[in-house]
Amino acid sequence: METALNVKVSFVKDCTLPYLCENLSEIKPGKEIILLENVRFYMEEKEGDIEFAKKLAEPFDYFIMDGFAVSHRPHASIRVGEILPAYAGYLMEKELSVFGNIDKLPRPSLLIIGGSKVSSKITLLENLIGNFDKIAIVGGMSHTFLKALGCMNLNSENSCAEDNMLQKALEILEKSVIPGKLERKIVLPTDVTIFDGSRIEVVPAGEVPEKGWEIMDAGPTTIEIIKELCKRSASIVWNGPLGVFEVKPFDTATNAIAHCIADDVCVKAYCGGGDTARAIRDLGENVFKSFNYVSTGGGALLEYWEGIELPGVKILKW
Repeated sequence: METALNVKVSFVKDCTLPYLCENLSEIKPGKEIILLENVRFYMEEKEGDIEFAKKLAEPFDYFIMDGFAVSHRPHASIRVGEILPAYAGYLMEKELSVFGNIDKLPRPSLLIIGGSKVSSKITLLENLIGNFDKIAIVGGMSHTFLKALGCMNLNSENSCAEDNMLQKALEILEKSVIPGKLERKIVLPTDVTIFDGSRIEVVPAGEVPEKGWEIMDAGPTTIEIIKELCKRSASIVWNGPLGVFEVKPFDTATNAIAHCIADDVCVKAYCGGGDTARAIRDLGENVFKSFNYVSTGGGALLEYWEGIELPGVKILKW
Protein backbone atom coordinates (compact mmCIF):
# COMPACT_ATOMS: atom_id res chain seq x y z
CA MET A 1 0.00 0.00 0.00
CA GLU A 2 2.81 2.42 0.81
CA THR A 3 4.40 1.79 -2.59
CA ALA A 4 1.12 2.29 -4.46
CA LEU A 5 0.19 5.49 -2.63
CA ASN A 6 3.70 6.81 -2.03
CA VAL A 7 2.86 7.71 1.57
CA LYS A 8 3.62 6.20 4.95
CA VAL A 9 0.95 3.77 6.15
CA SER A 10 0.70 2.87 9.84
CA PHE A 11 -1.40 0.05 11.25
CA VAL A 12 -3.50 0.78 14.34
CA LYS A 13 -4.46 -2.30 16.34
CA ASP A 14 -7.74 -0.78 17.50
CA CYS A 15 -10.37 1.32 15.76
CA THR A 16 -12.07 3.03 18.70
CA LEU A 17 -11.30 5.76 21.18
CA PRO A 18 -9.08 6.65 22.98
CA TYR A 19 -6.33 4.59 21.35
CA LEU A 20 -7.30 5.83 17.90
CA CYS A 21 -7.05 9.50 18.86
CA GLU A 22 -3.53 9.00 20.17
CA ASN A 23 -2.45 7.65 16.76
CA LEU A 24 -4.37 10.28 14.80
CA SER A 25 -2.58 13.07 16.63
CA GLU A 26 0.77 11.76 15.46
CA ILE A 27 0.17 11.51 11.69
CA LYS A 28 1.19 14.22 9.24
CA PRO A 29 -1.81 15.48 7.21
CA GLY A 30 -1.51 14.61 3.54
CA LYS A 31 1.64 12.58 4.08
CA GLU A 32 0.53 9.65 6.20
CA ILE A 33 -2.36 7.20 6.37
CA ILE A 34 -3.48 4.99 9.22
CA LEU A 35 -5.01 1.60 8.60
CA LEU A 36 -7.42 0.51 11.35
CA GLU A 37 -8.00 -2.96 12.76
CA ASN A 38 -10.72 -5.01 11.03
CA VAL A 39 -14.06 -3.95 12.53
CA ARG A 40 -15.42 -7.47 12.10
CA PHE A 41 -13.37 -8.51 15.14
CA TYR A 42 -15.86 -6.54 17.23
CA MET A 43 -19.21 -8.19 17.96
CA GLU A 44 -20.89 -4.76 17.92
CA GLU A 45 -20.10 -4.54 14.21
CA LYS A 46 -22.37 -7.38 13.07
CA GLU A 47 -25.03 -6.29 15.57
CA GLY A 48 -25.23 -2.89 13.87
CA ASP A 49 -24.71 -1.19 17.24
CA ILE A 50 -25.28 2.53 16.72
CA GLU A 51 -23.30 3.41 19.85
CA PHE A 52 -20.32 1.54 18.43
CA ALA A 53 -20.84 3.40 15.14
CA LYS A 54 -20.66 6.68 17.06
CA LYS A 55 -17.34 5.62 18.59
CA LEU A 56 -15.99 4.82 15.13
CA ALA A 57 -17.21 8.17 13.78
CA GLU A 58 -16.16 10.46 16.62
CA PRO A 59 -12.62 11.43 15.50
CA PHE A 60 -13.60 12.05 11.86
CA ASP A 61 -15.34 14.64 9.70
CA TYR A 62 -16.40 12.58 6.65
CA PHE A 63 -17.14 8.99 5.73
CA ILE A 64 -16.23 7.55 2.32
CA MET A 65 -18.23 4.42 1.52
CA ASP A 66 -16.33 2.37 -1.03
CA GLY A 67 -17.32 -1.18 -0.06
CA PHE A 68 -20.12 -2.05 -2.47
CA ALA A 69 -19.71 -5.76 -1.69
CA VAL A 70 -20.78 -5.16 1.93
CA SER A 71 -23.26 -2.35 1.32
CA HIS A 72 -26.25 -4.68 1.86
CA ARG A 73 -25.25 -5.33 5.47
CA PRO A 74 -26.68 -3.06 8.21
CA HIS A 75 -23.45 -3.26 10.19
CA ALA A 76 -22.11 -0.63 12.55
CA SER A 77 -19.34 0.46 10.19
CA ILE A 78 -21.99 1.18 7.53
CA ARG A 79 -24.05 3.11 10.07
CA VAL A 80 -21.15 5.54 10.48
CA GLY A 81 -22.72 7.13 7.40
CA GLU A 82 -25.80 7.95 9.48
CA ILE A 83 -23.61 10.08 11.73
CA LEU A 84 -21.05 11.64 9.39
CA PRO A 85 -21.61 13.09 5.90
CA ALA A 86 -21.18 10.00 3.66
CA TYR A 87 -19.95 10.03 0.08
CA ALA A 88 -19.31 7.32 -2.50
CA GLY A 89 -15.75 6.24 -3.21
CA TYR A 90 -14.58 5.58 -6.77
CA LEU A 91 -15.39 1.88 -6.66
CA MET A 92 -18.87 2.42 -5.23
CA GLU A 93 -19.54 5.11 -7.81
CA LYS A 94 -18.48 2.77 -10.63
CA GLU A 95 -20.62 -0.13 -9.38
CA LEU A 96 -23.74 2.00 -9.12
CA SER A 97 -23.20 3.77 -12.42
CA VAL A 98 -22.79 0.47 -14.28
CA PHE A 99 -25.34 -1.78 -12.59
CA GLY A 100 -27.81 0.94 -11.74
CA ASN A 101 -28.31 1.75 -15.42
CA ILE A 102 -28.68 -1.64 -17.07
CA ASP A 103 -31.94 -0.44 -18.63
CA LYS A 104 -29.81 1.97 -20.67
CA LEU A 105 -27.37 -0.61 -22.06
CA PRO A 106 -26.84 -0.75 -25.84
CA ARG A 107 -29.47 -2.88 -27.58
CA PRO A 108 -29.98 -5.68 -28.31
CA SER A 109 -29.04 -6.70 -24.78
CA LEU A 110 -28.54 -10.16 -23.28
CA LEU A 111 -28.73 -11.32 -19.66
CA ILE A 112 -27.04 -14.64 -18.85
CA ILE A 113 -28.25 -15.74 -15.45
CA GLY A 114 -27.15 -18.90 -13.68
CA GLY A 115 -26.52 -20.34 -10.25
CA SER A 116 -27.85 -23.30 -8.34
CA LYS A 117 -31.25 -22.17 -7.09
CA VAL A 118 -34.00 -20.20 -8.82
CA SER A 119 -35.47 -19.29 -5.42
CA SER A 120 -32.45 -17.09 -4.66
CA LYS A 121 -32.86 -15.04 -7.87
CA ILE A 122 -36.59 -15.03 -8.55
CA THR A 123 -37.16 -11.39 -7.54
CA LEU A 124 -34.10 -10.38 -9.51
CA LEU A 125 -35.56 -12.01 -12.64
CA GLU A 126 -38.91 -10.34 -12.14
CA ASN A 127 -37.22 -6.94 -11.82
CA LEU A 128 -34.87 -7.33 -14.78
CA ILE A 129 -37.04 -9.11 -17.33
CA GLY A 130 -38.18 -5.85 -18.93
CA ASN A 131 -34.63 -4.51 -19.35
CA PHE A 132 -33.24 -7.16 -21.71
CA ASP A 133 -34.06 -8.39 -25.18
CA LYS A 134 -32.98 -11.96 -24.40
CA ILE A 135 -32.39 -13.84 -21.15
CA ALA A 136 -30.44 -17.11 -21.09
CA ILE A 137 -31.28 -19.01 -17.90
CA VAL A 138 -28.54 -21.55 -17.28
CA GLY A 139 -26.97 -23.66 -14.55
CA GLY A 140 -28.97 -25.21 -11.75
CA MET A 141 -31.69 -22.58 -11.79
CA SER A 142 -32.68 -23.58 -15.33
CA HIS A 143 -33.74 -27.01 -14.04
CA THR A 144 -36.83 -25.58 -12.35
CA PHE A 145 -37.89 -23.83 -15.55
CA LEU A 146 -37.32 -27.00 -17.57
CA LYS A 147 -39.42 -29.01 -15.14
CA ALA A 148 -42.16 -26.37 -15.23
CA LEU A 149 -42.28 -26.83 -19.02
CA GLY A 150 -42.74 -30.59 -18.75
CA CYS A 151 -39.38 -32.21 -18.03
CA MET A 152 -40.96 -34.13 -15.16
CA ASN A 153 -38.05 -36.56 -14.84
CA LEU A 154 -36.03 -33.80 -13.16
CA ASN A 155 -35.95 -34.31 -9.39
CA SER A 156 -33.86 -33.48 -6.33
CA GLU A 157 -31.58 -36.46 -7.03
CA ASN A 158 -30.55 -35.63 -10.60
CA SER A 159 -30.99 -31.84 -10.73
CA CYS A 160 -31.51 -28.61 -8.78
CA ALA A 161 -35.23 -28.42 -9.68
CA GLU A 162 -37.31 -26.81 -6.92
CA ASP A 163 -40.89 -28.09 -6.93
CA ASN A 164 -42.14 -25.22 -4.78
CA MET A 165 -41.00 -22.74 -7.45
CA LEU A 166 -42.63 -24.36 -10.50
CA GLN A 167 -45.65 -22.05 -10.59
CA LYS A 168 -43.46 -18.98 -10.18
CA ALA A 169 -41.23 -20.20 -13.02
CA LEU A 170 -44.29 -20.56 -15.28
CA GLU A 171 -45.38 -17.02 -14.41
CA ILE A 172 -41.98 -15.63 -15.35
CA LEU A 173 -41.97 -17.60 -18.60
CA GLU A 174 -45.38 -16.11 -19.40
CA LYS A 175 -44.13 -12.59 -18.68
CA SER A 176 -41.21 -13.18 -21.03
CA VAL A 177 -43.39 -13.71 -24.11
CA ILE A 178 -42.47 -11.05 -26.68
CA PRO A 179 -45.58 -9.04 -27.66
CA GLY A 180 -46.71 -9.84 -31.18
CA LYS A 181 -44.39 -12.84 -31.47
CA LEU A 182 -44.73 -16.53 -30.69
CA GLU A 183 -41.47 -16.60 -28.77
CA ARG A 184 -40.11 -15.84 -25.33
CA LYS A 185 -37.24 -13.64 -24.25
CA ILE A 186 -36.10 -16.53 -22.06
CA VAL A 187 -33.87 -19.20 -23.57
CA LEU A 188 -33.31 -22.49 -21.71
CA PRO A 189 -30.82 -25.35 -22.19
CA THR A 190 -31.74 -27.87 -24.87
CA ASP A 191 -29.12 -30.42 -23.86
CA VAL A 192 -27.08 -31.07 -20.73
CA THR A 193 -23.92 -32.87 -19.65
CA ILE A 194 -24.58 -35.53 -17.01
CA PHE A 195 -22.32 -37.58 -14.74
CA ASP A 196 -22.83 -40.82 -12.79
CA GLY A 197 -19.57 -40.75 -10.84
CA SER A 198 -17.50 -42.39 -13.57
CA ARG A 199 -19.13 -41.74 -16.96
CA ILE A 200 -19.96 -38.47 -18.72
CA GLU A 201 -22.74 -38.25 -21.30
CA VAL A 202 -24.67 -35.57 -23.17
CA VAL A 203 -28.45 -35.96 -23.34
CA PRO A 204 -31.44 -33.79 -24.30
CA ALA A 205 -32.59 -31.68 -21.35
CA GLY A 206 -35.80 -33.70 -21.10
CA GLU A 207 -34.12 -37.09 -21.05
CA VAL A 208 -32.00 -37.04 -17.90
CA PRO A 209 -32.19 -40.45 -16.18
CA GLU A 210 -34.17 -40.18 -12.96
CA LYS A 211 -31.60 -42.05 -10.87
CA GLY A 212 -27.83 -42.42 -10.82
CA TRP A 213 -27.00 -39.38 -12.96
CA GLU A 214 -26.64 -35.70 -12.15
CA ILE A 215 -26.68 -32.63 -14.40
CA MET A 216 -23.24 -31.01 -14.25
CA ASP A 217 -23.02 -28.63 -17.22
CA ALA A 218 -24.75 -27.29 -20.30
CA GLY A 219 -24.45 -29.43 -23.41
CA PRO A 220 -22.70 -28.52 -26.69
CA THR A 221 -25.90 -27.51 -28.52
CA THR A 222 -26.85 -25.17 -25.67
CA ILE A 223 -23.36 -23.68 -25.73
CA GLU A 224 -23.70 -22.89 -29.43
CA ILE A 225 -27.14 -21.34 -28.92
CA ILE A 226 -25.85 -19.02 -26.19
CA LYS A 227 -22.73 -18.17 -28.19
CA GLU A 228 -24.99 -17.13 -31.08
CA LEU A 229 -27.03 -14.95 -28.70
CA CYS A 230 -23.78 -13.34 -27.51
CA LYS A 231 -22.69 -12.60 -31.08
CA ARG A 232 -26.02 -10.91 -31.84
CA SER A 233 -25.91 -8.72 -28.72
CA ALA A 234 -24.52 -5.23 -28.31
CA SER A 235 -24.35 -5.63 -24.53
CA ILE A 236 -24.19 -8.60 -22.15
CA VAL A 237 -24.67 -8.85 -18.39
CA TRP A 238 -23.59 -12.19 -16.92
CA ASN A 239 -24.32 -13.49 -13.43
CA GLY A 240 -23.83 -17.15 -12.55
CA PRO A 241 -21.89 -20.01 -14.20
CA LEU A 242 -23.41 -22.49 -16.67
CA GLY A 243 -22.36 -25.56 -14.72
CA VAL A 244 -20.25 -26.94 -11.88
CA PHE A 245 -17.27 -24.98 -13.19
CA GLU A 246 -15.12 -25.72 -10.13
CA VAL A 247 -14.79 -29.36 -11.28
CA LYS A 248 -13.20 -30.08 -14.65
CA PRO A 249 -14.40 -30.85 -17.30
CA PHE A 250 -17.69 -29.30 -16.16
CA ASP A 251 -16.25 -25.85 -16.70
CA THR A 252 -16.58 -26.37 -20.47
CA ALA A 253 -19.75 -24.31 -21.02
CA THR A 254 -18.74 -21.48 -18.69
CA ASN A 255 -15.30 -21.22 -20.30
CA ALA A 256 -16.73 -21.36 -23.82
CA ILE A 257 -19.07 -18.42 -23.17
CA ALA A 258 -16.31 -16.43 -21.47
CA HIS A 259 -14.03 -16.88 -24.48
CA CYS A 260 -16.86 -16.05 -26.88
CA ILE A 261 -17.49 -12.75 -25.09
CA ALA A 262 -13.75 -12.02 -24.89
CA ASP A 263 -13.34 -12.53 -28.64
CA ASP A 264 -15.97 -9.89 -29.49
CA VAL A 265 -14.20 -6.55 -29.22
CA CYS A 266 -17.40 -4.60 -29.97
CA VAL A 267 -19.70 -5.97 -27.27
CA LYS A 268 -20.15 -4.18 -23.95
CA ALA A 269 -19.81 -6.96 -21.36
CA TYR A 270 -20.38 -6.80 -17.62
CA CYS A 271 -19.94 -9.54 -15.05
CA GLY A 272 -21.54 -9.69 -11.62
CA GLY A 273 -21.25 -12.29 -8.87
CA GLY A 274 -18.35 -13.97 -7.13
CA ASP A 275 -18.50 -17.34 -8.92
CA THR A 276 -18.66 -15.80 -12.39
CA ALA A 277 -15.84 -13.37 -11.61
CA ARG A 278 -13.72 -16.24 -10.31
CA ALA A 279 -14.42 -18.30 -13.43
CA ILE A 280 -13.30 -15.61 -15.87
CA ARG A 281 -10.32 -14.69 -13.66
CA ASP A 282 -9.14 -18.29 -13.87
CA LEU A 283 -9.02 -17.98 -17.66
CA GLY A 284 -6.29 -15.35 -17.52
CA GLU A 285 -5.80 -11.63 -17.79
CA ASN A 286 -6.76 -11.35 -21.46
CA VAL A 287 -10.23 -12.80 -20.85
CA PHE A 288 -10.74 -10.91 -17.61
CA LYS A 289 -9.76 -7.56 -19.11
CA SER A 290 -12.06 -8.06 -22.09
CA PHE A 291 -15.04 -7.38 -19.80
CA ASN A 292 -15.92 -3.71 -19.48
CA TYR A 293 -16.55 -4.18 -15.78
CA VAL A 294 -16.48 -7.02 -13.25
CA SER A 295 -18.45 -6.32 -10.08
CA THR A 296 -17.00 -6.83 -6.61
CA GLY A 297 -20.47 -7.55 -5.27
CA GLY A 298 -22.13 -10.90 -4.74
CA GLY A 299 -25.06 -10.70 -2.36
CA ALA A 300 -25.03 -6.91 -2.53
CA LEU A 301 -25.41 -6.92 -6.30
CA LEU A 302 -28.29 -9.42 -6.21
CA GLU A 303 -30.16 -7.37 -3.62
CA TYR A 304 -29.50 -4.19 -5.60
CA TRP A 305 -30.96 -5.81 -8.73
CA GLU A 306 -33.94 -6.98 -6.70
CA GLY A 307 -34.74 -3.35 -5.94
CA ILE A 308 -33.83 -3.57 -2.26
CA GLU A 309 -32.57 -0.32 -0.73
CA LEU A 310 -29.06 -1.10 0.47
CA PRO A 311 -27.99 0.48 3.80
CA GLY A 312 -24.57 1.40 2.37
CA VAL A 313 -26.17 3.15 -0.60
CA LYS A 314 -29.01 4.81 1.27
CA ILE A 315 -26.55 6.82 3.41
CA LEU A 316 -24.75 8.43 0.46
CA LYS A 317 -24.90 12.16 -0.22
CA TRP A 318 -22.80 11.68 -3.41
